[in-house]
Amino acid sequence: MSKLTRYLQTRFQPLIAAYLYGADEKHFPTEEYSFTANGEVENVSKLLTETSLPEAPMTEPRSLSGTIVEFREFMRRELSPSGLVQLDRELRCTARVNPPAIVAAFESGRVLHSCGAVIDRRNRLVSNMSSIHKWSDVPGNPLSRGKLSSPKRCSGTVACLTGRSHQNVFHWYMDILPMLRLYEASGVKIDRYYVPTKYRHQRESLERLGIDSSRIVHAKAETHLECENLVTASFEGGSLNRYRVEAARQLLRNQTDGLAYKSPRRIYISRRKARVRRIENEASVVRTLKKFGFQRYCLEDMSIAEQVTLFESATMVVAPHGAGLTNTCFCAPGTVVMELNTPVRISSLFLRIANVCGLEYHLHIAKPCRIKHFNPETALGDSNLLVDEASLDQAVRSILDGSRTLLYNCSDLVEGTAIRWAS
Repeated sequence: MSKLTRYLQTRFQPLIAAYLYGADEKHFPTEEYSFTANGEVENVSKLLTETSLPEAPMTEPRSLSGTIVEFREFMRRELSPSGLVQLDRELRCTARVNPPAIVAAFESGRVLHSCGAVIDRRNRLVSNMSSIHKWSDVPGNPLSRGKLSSPKRCSGTVACLTGRSHQNVFHWYMDILPMLRLYEASGVKIDRYYVPTKYRHQRESLERLGIDSSRIVHAKAETHLECENLVTASFEGGSLNRYRVEAARQLLRNQTDGLAYKSPRRIYISRRKARVRRIENEASVVRTLKKFGFQRYCLEDMSIAEQVTLFESATMVVAPHGAGLTNTCFCAPGTVVMELNTPVRISSLFLRIANVCGLEYHLHIAKPCRIKHFNPETALGDSNLLVDEASLDQAVRSILDGSRTLLYNCSDLVEGTAIRWAS
């Protein structure tokens, strides 16, 4: 989505929706609050269940390879002290706080927009059950205009399957679909699901899960629904943890067959069709990996079923940082994963998945190019990648040969201290 398109959708789509569907101040929330296990309001909301979310085991990458000298120089030149701390936490997969997940029911509760904003019968926004707020920079955000259209009424119990970044496969798999496990644990009988269905991965996964179309209420930017009984879940802003990873794996993996009949393979996942984090010299990368028997795949061309089968059969996965690596949750224990990334996008997300699923994770650093944005305070940005062919060859060869690989830690990189060895 271009900046102009996003600006037009963010600023004008709510006004167009207000004109087409009507709007009134009386439906707009007068205040907001955070629902807690001890804060239920009689005849308005009810706590259904509170679930503890265990953290993923914390393990550093098995090896850190690539353009290490440039990595060190980038950190010294570009990062603030707080940015260095944040990068260190991501690189080491530092533990994060995971408050319990809550499932609650709201009598005559309302929900709006495809991202999901929950309003109780006292006209209050439930902030920790909502993915958008008044200030959220989301296309078509209805809360940004101070008025809401009249809600459409829906009988029975409706459960939300919504989230801020539902269009992204990672967030759909790891943030939204695990809500189904929370609802199952609560024992609530659900008649319909309020869920966005604009994107292919949403429709395919719902079909794969056996959720009939008659039980789906399509969540769109202009949707405003008042439910007889609205059920929602909150992960309380916790990090990617064991519960989410295992839930996504159990929900979407192949249930009826094993791995015996599938041909083991080494796979490379291309992002050549993506807008960002493409590999600039992908032809060289493919040429290098082909020597080791890797095959290239574009996940955009594959169904969810095909993607699950592909990753189940993989013995080694090489891929640039991106949503495609979410599929490593379907890999068999012991599968080798090498993530290609740059200093502007270091993230522990896929290392955490690897830790939960018992995978062997390696991080290979490439040079950032065509930098889209970068925040020195958070150490987070986006760019394309330029992969050094020789260092990639050496790293893959050492992993496949089982030889020793150089493992740098973040402090070594920043301070320029000695390199330590790992088997």
